[in-house]
Amino acid sequence: MNNDIKDINLNFRCPADYHAMPDVDGGKFCSQCQKKVYDFTTTPAYVFRQILVETDNKLCGQFTAAQMAFRPLYNYPALKKWLSAATVLIAISLWEGKALAQQKDPGKQAMSKINNADSIAECDFGPNDPNAPDIYPEFLGGQKGLEGFLENNLRPIKGLRERVYVQFMVEIDGSLSEIKILSGLDENANKEVVRVLKMSPKWKPAVKNKKAIRWAYVMPIII
Repeated sequence: MNNDIKDINLNFRCPADYHAMPDVDGGKFCSQCQKKVYDFTTTPAYVFRQILVETDNKLCGQFTAAQMAFRPLYNYPALKKWLSAATVLIAISLWEGKALAQQKDPGKQAMSKINNADSIAECDFGPNDPNAPDIYPEFLGGQKGLEGFLENNLRPIKGLRERVYVQFMVEIDGSLSEIKILSGLDENANKEVVRVLKMSPKWKPAVKNKKAIRWAYVMPIII
């Protein structure tokens, strides 16, 4: 069965010079089409895939062939019902295996895999993966509870309405740790996202074989 994504339209005939475009947060600005052009060449593959979903595969940007060589992680049409124009968009979980748990800095080890565009399979954990937990971590109150928590605590930053991609660990006791900005905006926006997540009440941890386990969680937040 061919699982390749079929609805991406790639156009390589843009006459604009990317390197001559003025810099803006997260990429360049194209004066010909009057929109942001992203540089995805150093973006983790799973973040690139997530952005494709959020934009209905309509965006301008640089990317590598390796970033397109993937199988979809989840049923994207089902996930898109979670899209929110307010704060939370999509949450994607990444498995942290036993081998990573034995490392002194498992977060750093995990990110070294995620950032390798030629090792997409290493973070390609779909719902049928044997390493996936039986129960995924969840904010107390579910998706609506998480949206409400963020809406009530995030301080809007004037002039911004962009996504910050953040990763954190949901610990066995449900607390959040190792909060890291994967793809951010300016320093104020990044600090605000981290500040609010540090205030988060405990989550329901992931469960595997009836035991709570640590689980890395990646979430884009609009600020």
